[in-house]
Amino acid sequence: MRPLTTLPTFRLTLRPYLRRSPYRRTTTIATPPPPPPAPSLLRRLAAPITGFIAFYGASQRAHPWITQIATSTSINALGDANAQLLFSSAETPYDYFRTFRMVATGALLAIPVNSWYTRISYCFTTLPHMAAVLLRVGLSQAIFTPFFLVGFFGLQGIMEGKSSQGIREKIETTGPRAWRDGLVVWPFVSTLNFAVVPLEYRALVGGVASLGWNTWLSFLNAKKKGVEDSVIGGAPVVEVKEPVTAPATTPLTVPVVRNIKAAA
Repeated sequence: MRPLTTLPTFRLTLRPYLRRSPYRRTTTIATPPPPPPAPSLLRRLAAPITGFIAFYGASQRAHPWITQIATSTSINALGDANAQLLFSSAETPYDYFRTFRMVATGALLAIPVNSWYTRISYCFTTLPHMAAVLLRVGLSQAIFTPFFLVGFFGLQGIMEGKSSQGIREKIETTGPRAWRDGLVVWPFVSTLNFAVVPLEYRALVGGVASLGWNTWLSFLNAKKKGVEDSVIGGAPVVEVKEPVTAPATTPLTVPVVRNIKAAA
């Protein structure tokens, strides 16, 4: 048996556990990022326009039909009001029913217009870009525009209370002229739309072009021929005013100006 002096001794020490932890607690204060630079004057002026364009694109992607109807009716109402207020005489009262006819026609034709331009945008995708653009423009002018004009003049004649013969005569007289006048502007607008403008903004670009085209044609025809031209949804529309003749039994009176001093 070993003596007690030879037994191993155990030393209990807390020194290693009392050492300082290498993971020190440090408090860091997050510094705020530097403020962004102030926008330039041009950006501040263009902010409402860019915001509207972004909102319109999002609406067109989410609700294309509702956005197209709202765009078409708004453009048609503005175009007709512009034509009546700028190029009508002060004595002529504003024709609200005419504006209503234009708005109703634009609302009824908005879905076919949107469907055509959406579907044809996905055609000819295997061809080169400019070749596909030219084919789309040519088909739009040769196939879609005549059908659009027939539908527009037909709806206008129905809302005006014309007979079937009167509607047919109106289509035959104004349709070809409207199609020929549209060849001056709309191929270029359609080429720009198909080549550069994204799909969700093409209706807006066409509507703005329609508004300008409507104003220009109304000015020219009111000045020279007395014919009122208007454009709906990217296609030219011409409404011919029929001459108003007085009845045969109505006497024509000519004002007589007397020289009062000579008579005195």
